[in-house]
Amino acid sequence: MSQYQIHVQPDNRTIEGKEGQTILDIASRNGVKIKVGCKGGGCGICKIKVLEGEVERGISSRSVLSLEEIEQGYALSCKAEPKSDIVITYEKK
Repeated sequence: MSQYQIHVQPDNRTIEGKEGQTILDIASRNGVKIKVGCKGGGCGICKIKVLEGEVERGISSRSVLSLEEIEQGYALSCKAEPKSDIVITYEKK
């Protein structure tokens, strides 16, 4: 199982996570407080922007994550899994 570095902005810190884990789970275990709602891809509260690297976005409602947002690099942290080292940003609580 691969291990990835996740550089988190605006916290300016790097955390580690394994393949098969969601960004939200990795962040939560490492004290990064991404806003969270349903944890099922239906509310959009946990939206992040992937600035660098690759993620598997998983299944989510197009009403909370549009194709335009996906093209701009957005993902839902409750569904997205890292597929490489990544840099993300999120709106702080």
